[in-house]
Amino acid sequence: MSKIKKYQRAIVLTLAMAILTAYIARTAWLSDDAMITIRSVLMLNNGHGPVTTIGIRAQSFTHPLWFLLLSIVTRGTHEYIYSVIIFNVVVAATAYFLVVRNLKKNLSITIFVCLLLSSRTIIDYSTSGLENALSSLLLIMLFLVLKKAPRNQVLYFVSICSLLIMTRIDFVVFLIPLVFYFFRKTSHIRAKSLIVGMSPLFLWYTFSLVYYGTILPNTAYTKLNLNVSKRVLSGFGLKYLYESSKYDLFIVIFLAALFIFLVYSLLKKSFGFQFFISVGIAMYIIYIVSIGGDFMAGRLLSPFMFLFIVIVLFSVDSNNELILKNRSFNVMKISTGLAIVIVLLTLSTSWMYILSSDENVLANNQLVGDERSFYALRGQSIFLRQSEFSIPQDVDYLTYKELFNLNGKIPNDGYLLYETSKAISNNEKYTALPLKSCRGLNLLLNPYKTHVIDHCGLIDPILSRTPVVVDINHFRPGHYLRTVDEAYDIYKEINKPQYHEIKLLTTGKLFTTKRLGFIAKNFFSNDLKLLI
Repeated sequence: MSKIKKYQRAIVLTLAMAILTAYIARTAWLSDDAMITIRSVLMLNNGHGPVTTIGIRAQSFTHPLWFLLLSIVTRGTHEYIYSVIIFNVVVAATAYFLVVRNLKKNLSITIFVCLLLSSRTIIDYSTSGLENALSSLLLIMLFLVLKKAPRNQVLYFVSICSLLIMTRIDFVVFLIPLVFYFFRKTSHIRAKSLIVGMSPLFLWYTFSLVYYGTILPNTAYTKLNLNVSKRVLSGFGLKYLYESSKYDLFIVIFLAALFIFLVYSLLKKSFGFQFFISVGIAMYIIYIVSIGGDFMAGRLLSPFMFLFIVIVLFSVDSNNELILKNRSFNVMKISTGLAIVIVLLTLSTSWMYILSSDENVLANNQLVGDERSFYALRGQSIFLRQSEFSIPQDVDYLTYKELFNLNGKIPNDGYLLYETSKAISNNEKYTALPLKSCRGLNLLLNPYKTHVIDHCGLIDPILSRTPVVVDINHFRPGHYLRTVDEAYDIYKEINKPQYHEIKLLTTGKLFTTKRLGFIAKNFFSNDLKLLI
């Protein structure tokens, strides 16, 4: 018995990590957007540069740091599907380990595991091939730097902030109040720490400005350059939160808890770094609403849901009592009770989903989709029972039948991922049918020299800058279709000078006086406008 007590913490920590790692491995998958990034990784590792189409310098990925890490990993393994999934699981597990390793009480670790497993959003986007796991890891590192205040705190803080912005440029919104808090309370700031900490960010955006002609990803032009009023976009943003909450009840609990925490902190005049992190989270949610949300249910919220769980648990972990109106309450008992309630509330929509072998799409929602269920049904998940499904009779999904002769049936677990990995590793390049939209899998499997033009403009610098009138009756965030021929003709006729500028920026020689002048002009007239 004494030995059990002696090693109790190690046992709890090991069990917690084993359970979390097993669950995220069980639900591992690749999203369609991730395959667009993998296409750019494949191009870079084969000597064609960080592009999607040879000869056109357009940044089709929104997460430069994640892209660079995937490029390093896959360059060593020479495999582009399972390497991404395994690396994704490792990054997510590292984030979880940092949390459980720094929680003092075993009960806090147990609550942490239960809360994470109660959220479909956090579990689904712990993998997916997107940057969410990396974002969560950097956010928990930022939290620990602020909590522990190490000797080189300024250097660590600035470095992590830089890496966060390299992960997603819109994380600037979240960081604004936190940077204000940090530099207001820090009396001695060395210029060397600032320079070294910001150097990764400076190097990437210098490269991006020279190479792509812009500091923004091409997708920013596609998704933000709309002829839609802010009021209408905000309405769709609120719908995004509503639809996402139907996909994951934990989102409702998260939003309510965030509001209560902010109000409580204001009433108690408790303005520590936890408060400013929470303000940053609230600002980021407002930003998400203002741009019309996203089409992946919960995706943009998952890193901040994870971070807020950490904030609350560490507050509970370091306090034994809660004083309200001169009455003392046991914090751990209250927290345990609330955790049990949350788990029971989310049980039917989260744990049942995770434990089940069937990947059922909850609803065919036009605005917001359950992406993991949708793509798991089409073979982009590691574990999936043999199942029947009907392939929609359109050009995007007919390629499944053409490439792998599925005939509406997945013969074994992860079949599509396995065949895709084998095709890429063997340098087999299937020729897909002409694309009506930028379908990630089809794009990934096209020959290197194939020039793909997608109607959404995600990978095309001309189409992304073409103004688009969005039909608000058929609105889907990030999917703003352009008519390719008309778009090119309109842009050539109406914006002829701009058309040639964009062509020069994205296809011309890098170091010419004319191009460098256009880069400066584009930065001040377009990039800053979209950023502001």
